[in-house]
Amino acid sequence: MYQSVDIDTDGNLRIVTSEQRTIIVPKGGFSRAGETFGKQTAFEKPVLSDDRRAVGAQAMFGNCCTSYDIPLQLVIYSSGKTHRFEGGLAIFNWHFADGGRRVVYSQQTVH
Repeated sequence: MYQSVDIDTDGNLRIVTSEQRTIIVPKGGFSRAGETFGKQTAFEKPVLSDDRRAVGAQAMFGNCCTSYDIPLQLVIYSSGKTHRFEGGLAIFNWHFADGGRRVVYSQQTVH
């Protein structure tokens, strides 16, 4: 189980397990729209699931048309695997459901 999650000085997710082992989830590469948005710039708002078996965070990407980066991917780490969800629009809202066994998210335009 995971005890805590934060963002390290390099911008990667840092997860600490209940056995005090540290797991680093590095910033990823490009989103599917990589030529438009480039590489991931950061993670934001890391969250532990209620059952402490999963961690999630928004993956941020630069955007030419806003003065801020936008969350184009939702990154979930669970059972030793990293899952990246995306669909072309920003993922501003998300949460764990069913005690952490499922993820719910919505996508929308920036403006």
